[in-house]
Amino acid sequence: DPLNLAANEEALYRRRCVEIKHGRVAMAAVVGLLVPDMVSTLPGTLSYSKNLQFSDVPTGLQAITALPVLGWIQIIGFVGVLELAALRQDPAKQPGDVGGAGWLRYPEPQRSNKLLIELKNGRLAMIAVTWMLVSEALTGQSAADQVLSGAAWGS
Repeated sequence: DPLNLAANEEALYRRRCVEIKHGRVAMAAVVGLLVPDMVSTLPGTLSYSKNLQFSDVPTGLQAITALPVLGWIQIIGFVGVLELAALRQDPAKQPGDVGGAGWLRYPEPQRSNKLLIELKNGRLAMIAVTWMLVSEALTGQSAADQVLSGAAWGS
């Protein structure tokens, strides 16, 4: 621990909770960036006041500016409720254990193995989503478009 990050048990617990949370968000983000390029869009209207259809919203970074302000308020409000109430980390529980009483919990040593797998997948997803967003910002192509065109492989 060259940066002495694990010196304080409370700080280490908080860092592990945050790492798990960011990994879960990154895994969802990777799926959210790939799926719209591979499947057709949802039918229907996204905003009646702006006459905006789901099919009108571009994928990737361009979707940020296409979404109406009230849509962003709804998303931020929903995530806030999840963060502050529904999926709040109980300090008495192990890092990442945010599920309720009915949540499936594995016995040891299977639980430790599954947590390690989740940590590694989350770390990879954080790297992947960063690559996807930076490469889209640089090339203007989504990750799926880059792979299909061969640009992702340097050709």
